[in-house]
Amino acid sequence: MKRLIRLSKPMPTTASSLCVPASPGLVLGLVLGLVLLGCQPNTTSQAGSATQTSPQASPTTNTQPLNDTAPVAPYTIAANGMNGMTPTSTLADVQKLFGAAHVKPGSFYVGEGVCSPATAVYPNDPAKAFLIVWLNQPQPSAKPYMLVWDLPDTETWEELKGSHGATVMPTSQWHTPQGVRVGSTVADVELANGKPFKLYGIDWDYGGNVTSWEKGTLDTAHHGRLGVRFGPPPTPIGDTSAFSGDAVFSSNHPAKAMKKLVAYRLTYDMIPDERPLDDALMPQQFPCETMPVPTSY
Repeated sequence: MKRLIRLSKPMPTTASSLCVPASPGLVLGLVLGLVLLGCQPNTTSQAGSATQTSPQASPTTNTQPLNDTAPVAPYTIAANGMNGMTPTSTLADVQKLFGAAHVKPGSFYVGEGVCSPATAVYPNDPAKAFLIVWLNQPQPSAKPYMLVWDLPDTETWEELKGSHGATVMPTSQWHTPQGVRVGSTVADVELANGKPFKLYGIDWDYGGNVTSWEKGTLDTAHHGRLGVRFGPPPTPIGDTSAFSGDAVFSSNHPAKAMKKLVAYRLTYDMIPDERPLDDALMPQQFPCETMPVPTSY
């Protein structure tokens, strides 16, 4: 069984983008808001109301460079963390950092049957696994476009329980210094951000992606690079229709189910701060059936 991993944040339609079909058990850590962080919607919603918008948003434009000099705890998702990953890391660097045996070819699902080349790190270990999506540059010298941490969404989790006999949702060791990780609820993330934030409604291709941190802690601490995507957890949380569809909502939405949505994808923008990025360097796109699928755990 194969699972398609949705890109957290949409790529320009004119650029060669990224995509990937990944195996169901693969834990990879906005890119749409996702996480690639670029621009935010001009119009945001009031709590309980929605604003129609096109999927062009990302929390904010990068204003600070990544700095890998300050020591941080292992498996920390931060500008000075990433276990040694930097914007100039190559495939050879990744193999040295994590061990060549733990680095496998993969792909990332963009949408509509299109995927992009990627590298799966620790694909057989849900606690450590993440995905690297590369810029459109020759390997092995290509530079990273973004990092992705991902766990099964509700539908895939149901499939895993049936096909693998799994009884506990996998967890990831990766987390931000503020405590945000895959599995955090909207309530948890709002607390870490220090204020409400904006996100797309659920149940569509870019659903659940954060579109703006509203200048909260998760924006300033990560310089607009952190993306989070939310969805319903495996257990019922009540009616979610009030914040579904192609519109932007506040995390402070009055519907109680909003606060119970969980983060099932985190992404981190690795593009150097020069903007805009040349479209020719955007990750390539190919039909998903032609792309490799990372080993599943």
